[in-house]
Amino acid sequence: MKLIKNFLLPYLDRRDITLILVALLLNIIGVICSVRVPFIFKEAVDEILKAHNFSKSTLISLLIIIIIQLVVLIISDYLLQYVGIQLVFYIRKKIVYHLNQLNKQFFDVHDSGELTSILTNDSSSMHTLITSTLPKFITSFLSIILLIFSLLVLSYKLTIVIVISLPIILISYGPFGKKLGVLSHSLQEQIGKLNSYGFYIIQNNSFIKSHSSQNFELKKGMNMLNILKDISLKRAKITAAIAPILNIISLLVILSVISYGFFLTSTHEISIGTLAAYVTLFFQIMGPIESFGSSLAEFEGLKGTSTRIQNLLNNQQIENINNGIALSKIYSLEFKNVSFSYNKVNEVLKQVSFKINKGEIIALTGPSGSGKSTIMYLIEQFYSNYSGTIEINGNNIKEYSLQSIRDQIAYIPQQNYIIPESIRNNILYPSENSSDADIFKLSAKTNLSPVLRDFTHGLDTYIGPGGITLSEGQKQRIAITRELLKNKSLFLLDEITSALDSESEHIIQENLGDIVSDKITFIIAHRLSTIKNANKIIFLENGIITGFDSHDNLVKKHKKYAEFVKFQFGRLE
Repeated sequence: MKLIKNFLLPYLDRRDITLILVALLLNIIGVICSVRVPFIFKEAVDEILKAHNFSKSTLISLLIIIIIQLVVLIISDYLLQYVGIQLVFYIRKKIVYHLNQLNKQFFDVHDSGELTSILTNDSSSMHTLITSTLPKFITSFLSIILLIFSLLVLSYKLTIVIVISLPIILISYGPFGKKLGVLSHSLQEQIGKLNSYGFYIIQNNSFIKSHSSQNFELKKGMNMLNILKDISLKRAKITAAIAPILNIISLLVILSVISYGFFLTSTHEISIGTLAAYVTLFFQIMGPIESFGSSLAEFEGLKGTSTRIQNLLNNQQIENINNGIALSKIYSLEFKNVSFSYNKVNEVLKQVSFKINKGEIIALTGPSGSGKSTIMYLIEQFYSNYSGTIEINGNNIKEYSLQSIRDQIAYIPQQNYIIPESIRNNILYPSENSSDADIFKLSAKTNLSPVLRDFTHGLDTYIGPGGITLSEGQKQRIAITRELLKNKSLFLLDEITSALDSESEHIIQENLGDIVSDKITFIIAHRLSTIKNANKIIFLENGIITGFDSHDNLVKKHKKYAEFVKFQFGRLE
């Protein structure tokens, strides 16, 4: 089967495959034991009817068979559980690794809830494949073959009735199985959407409440839940219909077998013990038949799940972070006629050109949506599908490895990233190369010191999920301290004082020049107090640089910038 060949086998090593084969072999032994029981039962019945005696050897044989069956099934189940857990681990490991290799363009267009659903729900389904669906398929198929053979041994005439009915039972599963597969796939997709919605509700709870949009969001959520319910009900209708249909068919077959069996006993073609054993075996075969049919339906459902996982793992929007020359330091950065579009339609940057050298601070400002953050994204090489050239130290940035470029960049985005650990671990993230003394020294320059004094445990203070115990200003000071503590060549500072009080902003502005004196620094800001002391200011409008000069010169020469200054201060500064 393609599902097993193309998806399952690549994730299993020789040991895992061996364990599966051993488990399946044990299952087969268990099946043989279960088939043997009716034959022992036949011997016992015939003994009682003929000699009115039940031999001890028959009883002992029965007990031995039952014990063997119990032991092999326990061992088999454990082996399959073990391999199933290993399989889920391997798949999740590969998904996590792959997600970390994918570029920003991938995450721009893929829903976080969907990806989370693949990582959690879809991968878990592969555990079911190993522990239930696959062994059920194989053992039920072998059981059917073995049981039919055993029935033939007991009475080939009675077996004809079953052989005739068997295709009817299996055919009845056909349309149900395919429909279940489609619905299972739709179900997983909808669960992914619901996961995404749940993340949104949790992360933006304050925003939703402040806009009194609970009812609006409730309608969206209820719509998703209704769709999920409808799919689940459709799936339930099919699964509910399967059992009664099969039961009716099975009942008719049972009545036919028993009626014909009594006829054969009346003509002395078979004994009562044989009929009893045959009926017992017949009841046994109905279970494997149903299991075989349901396993086929489960395979159909798992096809959609495995396809979702495989499509994710086959996505080639991968960053090759180690390809290229290693970069040890950044001394200069230059944009040469760089143009860029997110959607290949509207250009966000248009023929952007500028140069910045070590020790310089360049401020990026202009109306919202003019392309300021995009410039930082391109410096970080989050996107590579731009025209023009970006150069580092006079060489094309694409000649250097992404890893070494980013190792030289300290980036503070607008949204501060806070992990639910201590303040110390947040500042040192992701490494621990700095001492507490280094942290305290820099904290005085970023006005983080009051925060540390306010908390009893200082650097050891635990920060809850999302930094719930901190204000936005405190989070921002932690983020600033974290990045400025790193010995990087280039700093990208995106609205780093947007959540700060005037005192904190003043302290940081006073100290920023000294901290980055030997660095290349980009500052995105709308506050004039943040940008006016920069060496040069880039004024962006609709992706075009309309001004590139010092603050004083721009005030004199650039009408829009002068209006920008006047708007903030009421006068030209």
